[in-house]
Amino acid sequence: MEEDEIAIRFDRRKLDALKVALYAEGEDLDQSLEKYIGKLYADKVPKNERAKIERQIQEEINAEQEKQDRFIAVRLTDGEETVCFTASGSNSFYGVAGQLKDMLKEADDSTLDSLLEYFIDAYVMDDRLFDIVAGAPDNPLLQAVMELNFKDCTMSFKGRGTAQPVRYEMEDAEKAYRRAESIPKISGKAREELFRDYLQGREINAADMVGQPVPRL
Repeated sequence: MEEDEIAIRFDRRKLDALKVALYAEGEDLDQSLEKYIGKLYADKVPKNERAKIERQIQEEINAEQEKQDRFIAVRLTDGEETVCFTASGSNSFYGVAGQLKDMLKEADDSTLDSLLEYFIDAYVMDDRLFDIVAGAPDNPLLQAVMELNFKDCTMSFKGRGTAQPVRYEMEDAEKAYRRAESIPKISGKAREELFRDYLQGREINAADMVGQPVPRL
């Protein structure tokens, strides 16, 4: 919910005396003020306006809950082994790109399932179930589908409402992330926009990859 703080000026001696008096009655100043503001709100704001605001608050709560329930579907492969899983929707394409260098190094040194630690709330599933989950276009909670191919060093991303996945070289995605992170004092949203701008025009397709090695990071 959107909340504001209220600050008022009041003599400190009076405030201390009030706190002592409230404490003696088993009450707290903040709680007492909150109750008074609530009563003032109920007395002064028309009923229909209060009902409208309550609906807006509930809609925000529902939207936040849906956001928390959203997830991504991810497939990792190195040409020999494949690991499929779902993870929290908070795992963004931008965030994954920022970990690519470490993930590539670990993929070289150990098994793919060790990379699950890079994803929040990862839940492993078999290929068949993954195809069902990732192929459900009407699921409102499915935020994105990603595939990371450590054999040819590419990654694909398919967001909500997108008909086809977009594929990039991991090197380009990692460079886009470093470029966005190099600019100080800008918002996270602005960084992600710079990230997407850098990747614009750097998409690849299956035909582009035939016989063409992709450089490691």
